[in-house]
Amino acid sequence: MLRPELHVYAKSQAIYGNKNRIANVEAVVMMPYQSKDPSAAIQRARTEEVAEEYWNLMGAAAKGRRMMAVFPLSVLNERNEIRVVFDRHVPGSSSIKGCTECGVRIDLDKVR
Repeated sequence: MLRPELHVYAKSQAIYGNKNRIANVEAVVMMPYQSKDPSAAIQRARTEEVAEEYWNLMGAAAKGRRMMAVFPLSVLNERNEIRVVFDRHVPGSSSIKGCTECGVRIDLDKVR
């Protein structure tokens, strides 16, 4: 029998200009939106780490680590957000400061 599951893929992030370092994914959890309470985390059913490689224009290679996390579909609602925890600060765009624990709000408007 099949169980409905939510698969979340979180990629490592290349940080250019800082000796071409890689911010690796340490964990993926689901939390109530904007919660600061670690005990409120909804743990994944299972995870799988996957190695990645990055190359710069000079041919130098760096290894990264991404993660696939599986949650029961029952936790998918707009009161929760997905949090990806990196091993170092990930710089953001001009409008976002960046983060080490990055949250992504769940929007179900276009989900059928």
